Amino acid sequence: IILPDQSPNSILRGHATGRMPEGFTGGIGMDGVAALRRFVDGGGRIIAFDNAADFAIQHFELPLRNPVADVSRNELYIPGSLLDMRVESAHPVAFGMQPNGVAFFQESRGFEPAAGAGGVEVVARYAARDLLLSGWEIGAEQHLANLPAVVRARSGQGDVVLIGFRPQF
Repeated sequence: IILPDQSPNSILRGHATGRMPEGFTGGIGMDGVAALRRFVDGGGRIIAFDNAADFAIQHFELPLRNPVADVSRNELYIPGSLLDMRVESAHPVAFGMQPNGVAFFQESRGFEPAAGAGGVEVVARYAARDLLLSGWEIGAEQHLANLPAVVRARSGQGDVVLIGFRPQF
């Protein structure tokens, strides 16, 4: 199941009744969260893009955090640029990828596993230096250098793959 770039509140609650046609209101609710957890616990895989990663971290109680979440725009601001990243191309989640990759970063995220967190594997990291490939940025090297950009976290019999940017771009 793929969770596209969408805020956690929007995934959970969706559009309010009366703001959209009835078939397009509401979110997955807590019943939907429970169904997703049963899916993963039974061996399924959830893939969460960008903002949806925050939803997955919270509702699957993953031992991860987004260390750039509280960094001010004065210190880190990337409104839509291409960043260099290194991919663990031998990892099954990265099947077919080359060792060097590109992330479209638009006020996106990185990940930091909790100390001693088991079951978390880094699939890709933002480059250690000279991250900017195209566009402009403030603070990328100070806040994103070598930070995990794609991780896989085991949950029950399944896993959750978090992609800290929007890979469809």
